[in-house]
Amino acid sequence: MFRIVSILVALYIYFLIALLNHADAKALGYWMFDDKNNIGKDSSGFDNHGEPKKAAAFDGKGQVGGALKLDGISWLEVPHDDSLNAKDQITLMCWANFDAGALGESSEVSLIYKNGPFILEGDQKDRRFWTSYSLAKLRPRKKLGSFIFEAQMTEGRAFTLPGDKDHPEVNEWYHIAATADGTKIRLYTNGVEKASADQKGEFKPSEQVLTLG
Repeated sequence: MFRIVSILVALYIYFLIALLNHADAKALGYWMFDDKNNIGKDSSGFDNHGEPKKAAAFDGKGQVGGALKLDGISWLEVPHDDSLNAKDQITLMCWANFDAGALGESSEVSLIYKNGPFILEGDQKDRRFWTSYSLAKLRPRKKLGSFIFEAQMTEGRAFTLPGDKDHPEVNEWYHIAATADGTKIRLYTNGVEKASADQKGEFKPSEQVLTLG
């Protein structure tokens, strides 16, 4: 279970499509959080609008314009659309600012999460959730780094561990990004590559919602 106490702003999802030997980057989700009357508006042109859940609220003090403020049990929920299922390439980016509660020893923060269904395997004793792709902040006590990019792929689970050894400071803005290019997955903090791993095929598609926070 993720505990979310954070502020997010200007969150992007890019799916990279090879077209005639050129990289055609299409933004399929762009949540700026700059309209307090329509917090979940998607500015990508694909109408992947989100709905704030519980106490998710507008905050005018973002890094770039406004922000989405979350209190630990709130999130923005984007209904499933086929446009949000990646094939083998993707870029995720966001600005994030964490308060003291989000940086506690037992606190994990979900930033972007394309949910997978609840799975019953074998004799139905092995029950688990999975994510098509996700970006998150890990709890410090795990000693696995601060951020992680994870994906369930056709040839297994891929993730960037160990990640960035430097954990975030309270009330500082961080630009967190992840990419998959068909061969490697990579994690970046403030424009610096912090971790990479082999990609394991294509992303496993999901018809579940996308959550921000």
